[in-house]
Amino acid sequence: MIPDANQPIFGLLEKRLQLLESLTTEQRACSDAAVRLDLDGMERRVARQGEICIEIRALDAEIDGLRKRWSAAEKKQVFPAAQELLAKIRLAQSEVRRLNSAHAALLRRSRYTLRAMINFANCYRLTYDLKESAGMPAASSELARA
Repeated sequence: MIPDANQPIFGLLEKRLQLLESLTTEQRACSDAAVRLDLDGMERRVARQGEICIEIRALDAEIDGLRKRWSAAEKKQVFPAAQELLAKIRLAQSEVRRLNSAHAALLRRSRYTLRAMINFANCYRLTYDLKESAGMPAASSELARA
């Protein structure tokens, strides 16, 4: 049986697991917002992810503080009892890493697409500017040639 003095660690570990699960939810929602081109939604999701990370760091400091105060006997009692919870935390952390990688890849591909679109627009900008300055809208000049 775990002594009552060590019970706070289980509450902290459970809170950490909940925060990691919230982080994965926010990451998925952020990627969905990126696909929908919802920039405001992305900004809100990224801001919330930052808040969650700050909460996790504060929680980690509390957990480390508790662990440093334990005797060797207390560590031997707590860690076997916490193995299931720690396994869930490791699983949640690996999901956060996987989603981070997927989101980074999505943003990289989006950046390449935007660069290609900007280059295309820059290449043909002069063509469309000349047609418009001649008094013919760009779309109408294409129809006139056909």
